[in-house]
Amino acid sequence: MEPEPCADSCKTPHSTPRRNLTGLFGQHVSFMQDRALSLTAQSAVRLLQRFLPMNPRGFTLIELMIVVVIIGILAGIAIPKFANTKEKAYIASMKSDLRNLVTAQEAYFADSTAYTDVTDCNRPPAPGSAAWCPSTGNTLDKLKARQGGWTASMSNANTKVRCGIYAGGATPFPPTKNTDPEGTPVCR
Repeated sequence: MEPEPCADSCKTPHSTPRRNLTGLFGQHVSFMQDRALSLTAQSAVRLLQRFLPMNPRGFTLIELMIVVVIIGILAGIAIPKFANTKEKAYIASMKSDLRNLVTAQEAYFADSTAYTDVTDCNRPPAPGSAAWCPSTGNTLDKLKARQGGWTASMSNANTKVRCGIYAGGATPFPPTKNTDPEGTPVCR
């Protein structure tokens, strides 16, 4: 039978066994060091309780006001960006309608070797008109076939921006200018 490893070495001069204590990082600490650590932890808890009282009934007024201010700041940032996004969508809708008008005019030109001033939403369209309708909210302000080409301008009730397009030798309606690329929607 082997003797216990701590038979004689774990006794103090007064023959009481010594406790094997480990500190925070696994090192051995003495009884007095252990007592000091536990006193330090207790005083830290008391200090936290003194300066950070826990109120089980709810939030303080200042905490609620801070939350309201943070929400207000976030809303102040998000709302203008959302409004700008809506305007971009209206402009994209007008540009899409004008591109579709180009397709309708070219289809009409392929059938009759001329462009038209008239559009029709019915299928099939009335004689002398292109098969095209604007999207909801968009209004085709002007459409004119002239000088071997055509030009159109469009608006939307939800934005002040107007879009236009021209093709062929037509003098464009505002906001489109002669310096703008032909067949491409321009919005200003």
